[in-house]
Amino acid sequence: MIIPLILAAAFEFTGILGQSAAPSADPVGFLGAMAVTDGPDGRIWLIGDDNGLYSIIKDALSPRHCTAPSSCQSLFNDGRRLWIVGGGGEGVWPVDISAAGKPKIGGCIAPEVSMRGGTARPEKPCHPFASKGKFFALDQNRKTIVGLDEGGRKVADIAPFPCLSRPSPTEGLGFLPETGQLVAVTGYPDARIYRFNPDGHRDDTCGWPVFRGYGSLLLRSGELYHLYGKEVIRLKKNYTETGVERLDIGPEDSTRGYAIDRTTGYRYVASYQGLKFAKPGEDGFPHRIGGMAKALTTLALDHGAVLFSAGGERIRQLWLDDAADTPFSSDDSLANIYSWTDAPTSLSPFGTRYFASVGRIGPSLFMYWPEADTNHGRRRWRDFEFSPELEKGQSTSAIAADFLTREIFFTWGAKLYRTVYPLSNDKKMKIVLAEVANPAGAKIEFLARASESDAVVFATETAFGAFNASDGRLLWSKPAAGKVAGLAASGPAAAVSDETGLKLYSAQTGEESSVLDQASVPGGYVSGRVAAEGQYIVLEDRRGRRLLRLSVK
Repeated sequence: MIIPLILAAAFEFTGILGQSAAPSADPVGFLGAMAVTDGPDGRIWLIGDDNGLYSIIKDALSPRHCTAPSSCQSLFNDGRRLWIVGGGGEGVWPVDISAAGKPKIGGCIAPEVSMRGGTARPEKPCHPFASKGKFFALDQNRKTIVGLDEGGRKVADIAPFPCLSRPSPTEGLGFLPETGQLVAVTGYPDARIYRFNPDGHRDDTCGWPVFRGYGSLLLRSGELYHLYGKEVIRLKKNYTETGVERLDIGPEDSTRGYAIDRTTGYRYVASYQGLKFAKPGEDGFPHRIGGMAKALTTLALDHGAVLFSAGGERIRQLWLDDAADTPFSSDDSLANIYSWTDAPTSLSPFGTRYFASVGRIGPSLFMYWPEADTNHGRRRWRDFEFSPELEKGQSTSAIAADFLTREIFFTWGAKLYRTVYPLSNDKKMKIVLAEVANPAGAKIEFLARASESDAVVFATETAFGAFNASDGRLLWSKPAAGKVAGLAASGPAAAVSDETGLKLYSAQTGEESSVLDQASVPGGYVSGRVAAEGQYIVLEDRRGRRLLRLSVK
């Protein structure tokens, strides 16, 4: 049983979600980790999605050292220094981590061919590929492996590749530490891993090629690893006797890196959901280093699941009772908004599914399964046809749905519409719309349905109020103390987040009942998006780059 919000009661701060830093420390500034590697100095190095370069020892993250080039693709450790590959593979930057003070990122090297999927040769005496170049990549036609010098100029043709009867794309290159051979990964339909000698000859002995393709190759701590999907394998010279050893890295589908600290035994996985790590002896990767995005675009709470997106490119999930450093329970593929032309701006729980407000498309039904391994191959949204059709050139910004009445309210430009989701599985059905007089007299940014009354709560940037769901009659309205940043409702109450903080109101009358005091939250807060279910509230704290877990008692 879900206990609704109680009016005339006080907020109680109960914890932090999504921010691994202690409340007394500066917040971690990245949500996702773009790349991770061990460095020549023994430290672990990573780049966050804030383009910050960081180092880490055990679970202690350094302050941001410097700003890395945008669109970081990978980090290489050649045994002497780090290399950053970014800009879609069109640029390579050396990183000097031996200098006193902060690491220094050198000037961009613009290679003659793209370094997408390429690699850097390890700095070892008498390396078999030393005379073939420093960097290795595919040529412009992506049909031949070539060597480039440190200036990015082509100096050698290594081998035609893929040298296959069925053309397949090349996914990545690397070097096998045991032999110094060049390793290449193909995609579909071949999907294998090959190795080459300096003379271009392909070595198919000792169990090679390995039947496992796609993904990327990473040289970490003196060993070569292949990453794809939810597994990492260590590549070695001989597979005839041992076969392929697989390491389960959890529900990540787009792993951006893997590293091992040989001194401490800590293991790290970089993904769009942060830097996950495991201490020696721990199964899986139960810890996360990371924070939240600067500003969320959606936040929803339903059945204990907290769903949110930042910029709309992905929807991520964690659980209401998670610890501050618990990894997200969603996998990297969860959002898959890629088929939507616009990012969703709001989510409204609807049974075990969600209605989403999606830009120029309008409302869409977002079907969500929290079990990570069931997400692949399932369609997670449904766009609707409307009767009459919506006016072209507008967009939707807010949506509120009531599962019991099947009512849906959503905005379209400055207009407000009401519809009822029919009990039908007809894929060609049209949704019948009814325009509702806009009670705000301005564009509505947020909508929320109060389940224990007939009220639909709304907010513009500067005001908020409620109207009657049955007849559209305005119930009340009042100006906001600051720009409205979020709105939620549960039972008879509405939670309004603006620049001055979080307040609780009666959805039916607009009477203020509670205020979240700054002093009650460690480090204070700056209000952002808000979501409510029963007596629980989740509030985005934009200053602390975190979610606040609250209850009303």
